[in-house]
Amino acid sequence: MVPLRALQPHQGRVFKLGLALQPGGRVVRVFKAQLIGLRAAGPAFTTLDLLESTDSVLFDAPERRLFDLQNPEEGFWQGTGKWRLRLFAEWARADSDPYTLDARPSTVAHRWQRTNDASDLIWEDVTRRAGGRRTYTELVLDTSHPALSPVPPEGKDIPLDLIVEHAMAFGDHLAVISWHAALPLRVRDPAPQLKAFQRLSAVGIDFGTTATVAALYQRGFRSLLRLGSLQAGSSAENPTYLLVEDHEKLWAEMQRASTAQRFPNLLRVVKGSHAAREAMAESPSAVVGELKSLPERVIALDQSPQLRDRERQRDFLLDEGRVRMLIRAYAYLLGRAINRPGQDVYLRYWLTHPAKFDERARALLEEEIRNGIVLSIPQGIDASEVQVSMQASEPEAFAAEVCPELAAHPAL
Repeated sequence: MVPLRALQPHQGRVFKLGLALQPGGRVVRVFKAQLIGLRAAGPAFTTLDLLESTDSVLFDAPERRLFDLQNPEEGFWQGTGKWRLRLFAEWARADSDPYTLDARPSTVAHRWQRTNDASDLIWEDVTRRAGGRRTYTELVLDTSHPALSPVPPEGKDIPLDLIVEHAMAFGDHLAVISWHAALPLRVRDPAPQLKAFQRLSAVGIDFGTTATVAALYQRGFRSLLRLGSLQAGSSAENPTYLLVEDHEKLWAEMQRASTAQRFPNLLRVVKGSHAAREAMAESPSAVVGELKSLPERVIALDQSPQLRDRERQRDFLLDEGRVRMLIRAYAYLLGRAINRPGQDVYLRYWLTHPAKFDERARALLEEEIRNGIVLSIPQGIDASEVQVSMQASEPEAFAAEVCPELAAHPAL
């Protein structure tokens, strides 16, 4: 290896670089080069970060930062589908810089690059590249990809080993600048934690007509779940709404998803709860509300709302199969919010129903809510471990909360 400082005497001149082969001392010419001096500090980062933002798109959850993705006790569970990663690189800039740098990447390569499409363990969406004062691009990590295996019980790091190139100009010269970042991500196998998950308390869910409330124990504290960023004074009532971006992709993904292939890729296909209701004013025909009443309205009364997806502006109606998929999709998003990446996985869910409720509708809701929640459970945990029951009426659940001793009564 020849350090660049050893070539300083050749600055400004064209010279040849070659490889010296030993033994024998034969030199193989590789290319001609010219070293051009830059009389100032070169380009440098002020910050480099990688954010996981899948759930922030689906239901406005907080993004996770690189620290969380590398945390040995968090990271990602193996077998939880595809995750959207947003790369940010902030550059130190000054008006006196003697060069211009295109912050938009011209080339992005990484350790796992094969065909650079959705079949890779990690692939870049080149359409999301952007520049300006910072470098931006998006990557997708497939935690269900076979290339991840085996994952030891303690987990393992998956380094991205990014190599990014940018166009650069100074004076009359054009150049390419490249940088490397390892950016290891932590991946863990959920199977060794199964006994701990089995000991977790059940999640109580009131799947309401207009809003859903979920109560659970987290780290020793009772809490109410909010699907989205928790803001001061915000309600724990989560609107039972879905915003449909592309209805054809939605049906295709939900039909493809099964117990054997969980975590449907609904990114930019639907949004749930608060994020969906907030779109009502702008795209009312793309929002499906009051999901709980859909079985009765569409199946029993044959009253499908006239809907139009937001992205493609295509009309669609509902039938029993699509009603099932909508309820399943909402339950899947609810399950994702409850079972945060790399954290506790809840296996028991108790649902309430109105005191007077059609039995067929109750059975359909119970079945599809269970199907949706199972889709949010890491692939390494058998579906038989998941219990979902809609047995208690809303008055019974309220009475049991006020008087806990009633919960042991055989009739409840």
